[in-house]
Amino acid sequence: MPIPVHGDVLGVTHPRSLVRSPGLLQNRSVSSAPRASSRGSDRFACTPEARAGGGGVTAEALPGDTPSRRRLLTRGEGSPRERLLRAASELFFRYGIHAVGVDAVVAAAGTAKATLYKLFGSKERLVETVLEAEGRAWRDWFIGALDAGEASPRERLDRIFPLLAEWFRDERFYGCPFINAVGEHDKHDDRIRALTLAHKRQVTGRLRDLLAEAGARDPDALGHEVGLLVDGAIVTALFTRDPEVGQVGARALSSLLDAALPRRRTGG
Repeated sequence: MPIPVHGDVLGVTHPRSLVRSPGLLQNRSVSSAPRASSRGSDRFACTPEARAGGGGVTAEALPGDTPSRRRLLTRGEGSPRERLLRAASELFFRYGIHAVGVDAVVAAAGTAKATLYKLFGSKERLVETVLEAEGRAWRDWFIGALDAGEASPRERLDRIFPLLAEWFRDERFYGCPFINAVGEHDKHDDRIRALTLAHKRQVTGRLRDLLAEAGARDPDALGHEVGLLVDGAIVTALFTRDPEVGQVGARALSSLLDAALPRRRTGG
């Protein structure tokens, strides 16, 4: 049977977490060149308006950008903590954690550097808080959509890749923040790895429960296989930008479940 289109069946939108404000990034022309950062590790420089207290922060042009169409990060609404989380999330996930310094984050959030350190203590703790917040928001969206409405366990499992495909089509899809963070950090950094494993355990735990309800003989092993399909699709969608990745993943999952689960009952 064809896999239902997520938006038509569930009516649940893709993740727009508290750290993904649609208005955070806007295309605007910049009338004057940005000042070079005094820190070599920063790829961002404050605009004259930001230095005067009224603007945001510009990113240096990436390949394919034009000087007249720089992406300008503007101040958002909410508490200083919320603005810092939104700004840090957008900058970290798009440009990379190590490519972004705290000067860029506070300029984008419209706060003082002292506020960032008062709230989070360090850039490292800010990174951890952003990952924790993003993980909660993503799980709320993904697991909530799997469990929405009346459906059999197998039907809920069939929702996995239509959901992911909708996420992949989002122009602000930057891949899995946890996979990206582990890739950037020292591979012996237990802090980031522990956060990633905690996120993975919660996601695969729900998948394992659904597989058990669907009649899997070994839901733990099968859950691991499904998790590998999910992670592989996320990484592939990030570097290929191929809208067909979700459909390929759906076919692979269907074949896996057809072989591992009891045959579906058909009417008549």
